[in-house]
Amino acid sequence: MAKDSREYGYEGEMVMSQLKGIMNHAEQLHDMLEPNTDLPEWVQSKITLAEDYISTVANYMMSEI
Repeated sequence: MAKDSREYGYEGEMVMSQLKGIMNHAEQLHDMLEPNTDLPEWVQSKITLAEDYISTVANYMMSEI
């Protein structure tokens, strides 16, 4: 199926900037934690959702390439 040119533009630069921010924040969080760190349930839920969202997009992009 052909892609609608009105839907897809040149968002790459914006997404690359956002991903850089995600990587920086993820590294900061990673460095704050120890394997036995106890976190509130809402924090665990947000991390789970973030991982799911990024994984879903990565899988989609890999299938498009």
